Amino acid sequence: MYKLFDHQEKALSEIDDFYTHGGNSCLFQAPTGSGKSIVGVEFIKRMRDQNKPIYFVTHSKSLVWQFSEHLTDIGVSHGIISPGAPTLRYRIQVISAASLMSRINMIDEPWGLIFEEAHHSSTTMFTQILKKWPKAHLLGLTATPYRLSGEPLSMYEHMILSPPVKWFIDNYFLADYDYYIPQDFDTTGIHHIAGDFKASEIAERAKEDKTRVGNFVKHYEKHSKGLPGIAFGTGIEDSENIAKLFRESGYNMKSLHSKTEGNIKDLLDDAKNGKLPLIATCNLIGEGVDVKGLTAMLDGRPSESLVIQMQHWGRVLRACYAPGFDLSTVSGRRDAMIAGGKGKAQILDFSSNYLRHGLPDDERTWSLTGAIKEKAASKYKRCPSCQRPVLTFAATCPYCAYEFPKQAAAPEETPERDGELIPIGELKSADKNEVTIKIAREAHDLKSAIRIGKENGINSQGAWYIWTRVLKKSAHVGGK
Repeated sequence: MYKLFDHQEKALSEIDDFYTHGGNSCLFQAPTGSGKSIVGVEFIKRMRDQNKPIYFVTHSKSLVWQFSEHLTDIGVSHGIISPGAPTLRYRIQVISAASLMSRINMIDEPWGLIFEEAHHSSTTMFTQILKKWPKAHLLGLTATPYRLSGEPLSMYEHMILSPPVKWFIDNYFLADYDYYIPQDFDTTGIHHIAGDFKASEIAERAKEDKTRVGNFVKHYEKHSKGLPGIAFGTGIEDSENIAKLFRESGYNMKSLHSKTEGNIKDLLDDAKNGKLPLIATCNLIGEGVDVKGLTAMLDGRPSESLVIQMQHWGRVLRACYAPGFDLSTVSGRRDAMIAGGKGKAQILDFSSNYLRHGLPDDERTWSLTGAIKEKAASKYKRCPSCQRPVLTFAATCPYCAYEFPKQAAAPEETPERDGELIPIGELKSADKNEVTIKIAREAHDLKSAIRIGKENGINSQGAWYIWTRVLKKSAHVGGK
C-alpha cells in the first residue's frame, strides 16, 4: 500500500479545490517519475468513495494495462474498455483514447475523465466529449505541458504545477545524475517533419558513422558497466544493431519495438524484475512506461522534441527504493535509493541533445498559452577532456580543471539574469557556509577546492562555484 507524500497531498488538495469552486478542466504537471499516476489513482479512489463514476483515459494500449495494475494493487475494482476485454459495469473504467472516441455513444456519462500524457490532448477530442457529456469534469496529467508546434493547450482552464525537477532530485524523489557527451552528432542539412528531425534522414546519418554503435559499448563500459540501462536508437534497425553489438560483447540486451518477436509485455516484465538488464528501443519505451531499475541511458536518438527528450531522461531518473527505510524523510529516501542500487543515473548523450534541450534539471517555464517558436542558443559546451557539459561562459571545466582556449576578440558580456548563471549541482543553502569556509581556509587552487568539496559532500560544479563565484578566485590551475 502506498503512502502519499506531502507534495502529492498538496496537488490533490489543489485539484479538489478547483472542482469544488466550479472548475471544469484542469491540467496537473509533475516530472516523469515523481508520482503523477499515484495522484491519479488516489483521485479516482476518492471520487469512487463519493459514488462518482470516473474514466482513466490513455493513448497507449500498454498503459491501459499498466494503470489497471496500479488500481488492482490498491484494491480498486474497475473495468477495462478495450478490444478483447470483457465488459464490466464498474464506476471506474480504464480506456484508451481511441476506444473512448469509437464507443462514446455506447458508454455511460461519467462524473469525470482523467487523461494520462495530457499534452496529447486534442481540441477535437475535447469538443466531442463535451458535446456528448457537457457536465463531465476533465483532469489532465503530464510531465511536459508543451507541443512542438507551439500550439496552446487551451482546452484546459487551469494548470497546477509541481516543484521543478531539481527539487525532486535534491529531496531524493528522483535520482541525481552524471551527464557525459562521448561524441557530438552533426544534424546539419537534415530536414524537419512536424517540428522534429526527419526520421529516415537521421537514421541514414547515424548509419554513416561506422564507429558510433561501437562507441555505445565502449563508453557504457567506461561509465556504466554492470548497470541496468536503456539505449535509444534512431529507428528499429538502429536499435537492433545496438542490441546485437552489446550481445556480441557479452551483454544481455534485447531490442524492443513494434516488430519485436514475442510478447512485449513479458519482455518488459523481465526488464522490471531484473531478468533483462539492458534494453534498446526507438520509441516503444517512452511515455508512462515504468521500469524503475534502469540506471544508465545511452541516448542515440537526436530529437528536437523537448517532450520526447524529457520522457527519455525520465526512464533513468526514477527513484528505486530498497525496502525497510523511512521514506517520509530526506535522509531515509537517500539511504533507500543508495541501497536500491541507484546512487546516480548515468546519462551518455551520443546525439548532442544537450545543445537543444539543456540538462534534465534545468529550470523550465510551462504555460497553457503555447510556446514561442524560437531557436535559443545553448548555454552549455562540451569539455573535450572529461566529456561533460559545462556552462558556455566557463573558462575552466569545474569537473576536471581543463582550461578552455581563450577566444580572441570575444566580447566579455555575460548576461546576469536570475537563474541563468546557476551552475549544475548548485549547493544547498544548508551546506553552503560551512563548505565555503573550509575551501577558503584550506584550498590553494581550483583542483584542491574540488577535492575538498568532494570530501565534504558536494560535486565538482559546486566547488567550482564557491571558488570562482563566491570566493572570487582565479579558475586557472595554481591561481589564487
